[in-house]
Amino acid sequence: MRKRLLVILLVILSFSLHSQEIYDNFYKFKAELYNTALEKMEASIAEYREKTQKMQISEEEKLTLQNFLILEEVNLLNKDNSNKKKIFSKLKTQNDKSAVFMQGKKEFASRQMVFTQLGRY
Repeated sequence: MRKRLLVILLVILSFSLHSQEIYDNFYKFKAELYNTALEKMEASIAEYREKTQKMQISEEEKLTLQNFLILEEVNLLNKDNSNKKKIFSKLKTQNDKSAVFMQGKKEFASRQMVFTQLGRY
């Protein structure tokens, strides 16, 4: 029993460490991005986006990285006031992707909460 519990804890810990490494790598990319010439930033973001799609990570982690990348794009676009519509479009598109992803999660969480509450009575 203890061995089984230890194995489960090690697996959970290794997943957590892997997730942390993914986000650490993103922040390294972000630091490098701001040391890149302005003309090359958009290409760097596109390249990193393509790289994230090929990563062996969960869909939730991919979506999180996509959200981070959108924020970096918005920061880049926000330097020119003529990009307001483009910024809105990017944010709306990403918000729609996030909403679609979360739709099933919210329904599952709601059902789980109802059954948990019913179990108390």
